[in-house]
Amino acid sequence: MANNYYDMTGVLILDKVTPVIKALFGAFDLDEKYPGNGLAYIADISETTCCSWGSVLDEVKELVKALGLHVSEDQADGMEAHLEVLSTHFGTDDNEELHNLIERQSFEDGADLCALFVIAQAFNDGHGLKAFKTESSWHCSRPRLFEFGGFGEFTGSNVTVTGSSSDVVSLGENLEATLSAGNTDGAAKLIGKTVASLLAGIYDEAARFAVRLGVSSLLSEQKMEYTDVLKHAQTLAPDDGDQNPEYLRGMAELMASCFNPKGLDTGALAAKITQEILGSAVDGAYSHNAKMIVAQRGVDCETTGLKGD
Repeated sequence: MANNYYDMTGVLILDKVTPVIKALFGAFDLDEKYPGNGLAYIADISETTCCSWGSVLDEVKELVKALGLHVSEDQADGMEAHLEVLSTHFGTDDNEELHNLIERQSFEDGADLCALFVIAQAFNDGHGLKAFKTESSWHCSRPRLFEFGGFGEFTGSNVTVTGSSSDVVSLGENLEATLSAGNTDGAAKLIGKTVASLLAGIYDEAARFAVRLGVSSLLSEQKMEYTDVLKHAQTLAPDDGDQNPEYLRGMAELMASCFNPKGLDTGALAAKITQEILGSAVDGAYSHNAKMIVAQRGVDCETTGLKGD
């Protein structure tokens, strides 16, 4: 019989390990001395650690007692009551994120590092917890197909970023399928969803919106510098001796005027080539160049009205 295992190691990034940190993360094999320099080791190892909410509650109960606080007997076995008492002690009764978590979290089964992070930040007894980062693996006792993988997470005060090896493989497969089918729009949507997922990890709405605008601006900056467009025009032009400077400058200017946030608008470029280059051609050389360039951009020359020499 094959057995499956899940193991995780990571660090808390903080100023120092305090009673609150010990209570919340003690079940994760916390080591305040390793690796040191503002980092404290945590782990969840198969058949070794017991990182359940029950284990955390036991430590939280001890913290409540040590602080001289009291929880009524009828609520003595509930995590919610202990957290409410600690919230009053630390002056965080108006912490909306904390109280939303207390309301929605079941506090059953395995303890959630993200939830513990929120709780710890609310109950700051000088620990200065800033972030945590972990790397996890799941593996099988037998070399079965696709029963080995990894997962990484960084959670800080401003952003959470996560990713698994399975997600990477799935994205690659889907991109390959869409590109093999010539579906560049589908591939763009897949990449867009990946970017949207990263943006969703930014907590602050204003910051998330600003970053989104910044990414959009960077992607649309295929208006390029003039020299870059000129080089691009040179690579697209046929190498048949007709690459005269006037042609290349004209083509670079046309290309620069046809970029939009999605990239080069080949339809607009084809129309401008037709109007401005073919119309002024005398010996037919420009029409040949125009046809070659538009063809290399994936545009059907017949449907754009472009004809060869």
